[in-house]
Amino acid sequence: MPKVKAVKTRKPQVVAMPKMIALNYRDAPKSNPEKPEKLLCFLRAIEVEFTNTSFNRDKMEEVEKYTDARTEEEWRALDNYGDPTKWAEFKEELINSYPEAMSLRTGSYKSYSRCIRKIGT
Repeated sequence: MPKVKAVKTRKPQVVAMPKMIALNYRDAPKSNPEKPEKLLCFLRAIEVEFTNTSFNRDKMEEVEKYTDARTEEEWRALDNYGDPTKWAEFKEELINSYPEAMSLRTGSYKSYSRCIRKIGT
C-alpha cells in the first residue's frame, strides 16, 4: 500500500468587522426628538459610523436603534422605509418631514429676511 503524505491545512482566520458604536456609549450618535434641528448632524454622524465600520447591512434598521421608540415608529411610517436599496431616498424623505431640518439645509425665511435687511442698510 502506498504511503499517503499528510498535508497540513491552515485554519481559516476569522476577520472581525468593526462594529457600530455601542448605543450606550457616550459618543454614540443620538437622535433627539425634542431638537429636530439636530437631525442633519445626527445623520452625518451615522454616515461617518457607517463609513468607519464598512457597514453594508440595512442602514434603516440600524439607524432606528439610535432613536427613541416614538421616533422609530414615525420613521417606520415613511414611504421609503424598509427597502435597504433606498437609503438615500429615505434620508431625503426623513429630512423633508422635519421643517426645522429643512430650514437649516435651505435657510429659513427669517434668516433670509435678516440678510436682506442688512444689505438694504
